[in-house]
Amino acid sequence: MGHITVQHYAAGMVGFSLLRHWYRDASVNDDRLDALRGLLANGDEFPLDIALDPEEQTLAGGYAEWADIYDGPNPLIDLEATISRPRLRAVATPGIRALDAACGTGRHAAFLESLGASVVGVDQSAEMLDVARAKTPAARFELGNLESLPFGDDEFDLAIVSLALCHLPDPERAVAELARVVRPEGTVIITDPHPTGELLG
Repeated sequence: MGHITVQHYAAGMVGFSLLRHWYRDASVNDDRLDALRGLLANGDEFPLDIALDPEEQTLAGGYAEWADIYDGPNPLIDLEATISRPRLRAVATPGIRALDAACGTGRHAAFLESLGASVVGVDQSAEMLDVARAKTPAARFELGNLESLPFGDDEFDLAIVSLALCHLPDPERAVAELARVVRPEGTVIITDPHPTGELLG
């Protein structure tokens, strides 16, 4: 019996993206097919050859175990950054109050800080927050969860949540919480590995 690998996951994501665009844009289809060919041709190379063969565990346990290696190499994070970073650059002006929700190891917090934002991160994994604090010591990090954010109304100008809503049975409450803590004229950016989501744009 073979292994479940990063290649399988990445090929599936590209396949979903291809389905999303197949009837609208032939050039995007060609780009996706090229990406898929590359994945198929290089499946025996790192990081595509990493065996994922998961053991069932809790979300908290999984992220605690993953914290030290989460930042990479991680093809999904690399793909997500191509979508999120241009959007963050467009709205994150110096002095802006920014929330990295479900911040994990604080990769968006670090990027936002490099743009001059005043950054707060929140995550439910203490282990991930330890990595985030070491990476971005000037930012503030708090333990909390997306469905009950430990912040006041209209406290932020910008919030980003990435690769996290997929863990919730229903993201509606979390999205409502993001809307609550961001001022009415502010910006909420959501990226998520869902076949109809912005990540696959």
